[in-house]
Amino acid sequence: MKLKCALACVAAVLLSSEACAALRTFVATTGVDTNTSVNCGPTAPCRTFNAALSVTDAGGEVVVLNSGGYGPATITQSVSITAPDGVYAGVTVASGNTGFTITTPGVNVALKGLTITGSGVAASNGVVVAVIGAVTLTVENCVISNPSGTGIDFVGSGVLRVVDTLIRDSGWGVIVQGGSADIVHSRLFGNDYGISISLGATEPASTVVVTDSVVSGASQSAIYVAAQAASSNAQVSVVRSTLSNNQYGVYAEALTGAVVQVSVSDSLVTGNTTGIYQFQDATPGSSATLTSFGNNAFSGNATDETGTITTTALK
Repeated sequence: MKLKCALACVAAVLLSSEACAALRTFVATTGVDTNTSVNCGPTAPCRTFNAALSVTDAGGEVVVLNSGGYGPATITQSVSITAPDGVYAGVTVASGNTGFTITTPGVNVALKGLTITGSGVAASNGVVVAVIGAVTLTVENCVISNPSGTGIDFVGSGVLRVVDTLIRDSGWGVIVQGGSADIVHSRLFGNDYGISISLGATEPASTVVVTDSVVSGASQSAIYVAAQAASSNAQVSVVRSTLSNNQYGVYAEALTGAVVQVSVSDSLVTGNTTGIYQFQDATPGSSATLTSFGNNAFSGNATDETGTITTTALK
């Protein structure tokens, strides 16, 4: 079997300008993209993420060797893109473009240690899942700054994990439309909306947990939860987090028969125009439940609570 695989690879090299794909590929500022012919190896790296991805096996890894900018990329396979500690791996996003676009359903993608910088003009985005499907996306130890659109735009029935990541000065820090999301040890500063869970008939359900994070300076809402179809159901938990200096700390809204359940526990809600806000329309079945546990701290808000808030002690 090994001999057959080796012969197949040799045949592929003879018939194509590129070698067989590799489990691990490399990029460096000294690299050239024609090194796809030797699979962007550690001694012959490629210059851009897109080139390295073209010869990386599904389930493989692209590794950054030294500090520099490596360009936006489209991701079509399960893959990790990793910059080691101490290495700056930058992606600059021009107007109308996206840093990383995921276009294949069912893939598992991890982005680690990357810096994605928007141009600050129209319609630039950090990371976008551009396909409906069960994508798993992990964004770890990354910085996403100044995209005018969205820092992370996640849609579908999959899993989003945002860990130890800074997202700042965007229109939307994180958008979740379907599936589940864990946002842990992360900071979202100066976005119009920090974390937005917005559901309609085509995005029927989301479960989101925000833990040990800070969302500050949102001109609209730090945590925005809105479901707007009878089939949609949003469940959101905010735990050990700080929501500060926003228009709304938490905004929970159910329309047209939708169900929204939001809980806030062991968190600081401070300096907001409105600390927590609940609304449901008169459509039969519409239900927005916003629960504030007794271990929360409210201070310095113009209004602490608006709407019907369920206050409960810890169990």
